[in-house]
Amino acid sequence: MANGNVATPMIEVRNIPQVATLMVAPVLNPQPPTLSKSFLHSGDLGDAIYAMPAMRDAGGGCLFLTNRDGLKTMDQRRFDTIAPLFKSQDYISDVRWWNGEKIDHDFTNFRPTRNHRLTLAEVQSRYIGTDPKGYERQWLTLAPINHDRILIHRSPRYRTDGFPWLGVLEHFGKRLLYCGLKNEHQMFVNDFGDVDFYEPKDLLEYGRMICGSELFIGNQSAPYSVAEGLKHKVVLEAFLPAPDCMFVRDGAIQVTGDSFFFDGKVIENPVKFFFAENGSLPIKVNSQVFVKWTRRQIGGSWNGILKTSNSAEIIAARRQFASGVKVISETEFEEILKHK
Repeated sequence: MANGNVATPMIEVRNIPQVATLMVAPVLNPQPPTLSKSFLHSGDLGDAIYAMPAMRDAGGGCLFLTNRDGLKTMDQRRFDTIAPLFKSQDYISDVRWWNGEKIDHDFTNFRPTRNHRLTLAEVQSRYIGTDPKGYERQWLTLAPINHDRILIHRSPRYRTDGFPWLGVLEHFGKRLLYCGLKNEHQMFVNDFGDVDFYEPKDLLEYGRMICGSELFIGNQSAPYSVAEGLKHKVVLEAFLPAPDCMFVRDGAIQVTGDSFFFDGKVIENPVKFFFAENGSLPIKVNSQVFVKWTRRQIGGSWNGILKTSNSAEIIAARRQFASGVKVISETEFEEILKHK
């Protein structure tokens, strides 16, 4: 992650107001690391972070990183993004590029053993023969950067159309801070609306910001794996075709539908009314015509309204009719009819 200029003003970490409350973390592995082992991993970033409980339980040591079978799963940018996080833990003595050194535990071929009914952490612990439930104990310890924001992140992969991101924006409002890459943030803004943005320099800084936050909301991504390693309070946009990041524990909410409960309230997408003028109907989503559009002739031209709380339909309406559709209330639409 590299800093850069974006449309939304950057937020300096030092200017984020501090709060006093912090979560109490579970007890870590009581056995001190021996740091005598060597490990090899080829990424992706989240996979490597989910291998950390296995590395810790194997005694810790030096981590070597490499690419996977000709794929650039671990280039220099990714190395620089993840290495500081690994080096911050007492059971990782160093992080280096692999140049053929002897390896005690090689994770590069764990993927054929993946079972989506198990978490990525459990699969990798089983792969090298350590405690398969080691992931239940916190495997990241970081000094928090305290602030009063709720962090959110959404990567381009592993998305669920029904997740109530519009409801999240409506409920939490200005407390939200999108942490991630510039292009990810821009995609989020295009789909759901404006939200403040900050780009951490690496996953260590990101983890410290998560550690100092009240809550992290995101999909199955590297930042979420950091939040899980911290056993932080999280809400997960779960991806059911590959649900291998669903860690069932206190403080973790896995959302597989279009709403979730938080602090006694239901977080769901607000109902939106899209009013289209002058024959710009019907709207198409995934090549299917949605019959929920109501066509009415007003003053010689066809007009329509879409009533929906479905994220995919709302996003499609915004994209397809960027200039021809406005969001209005049902009452406003009826007023339009009265004056035609």
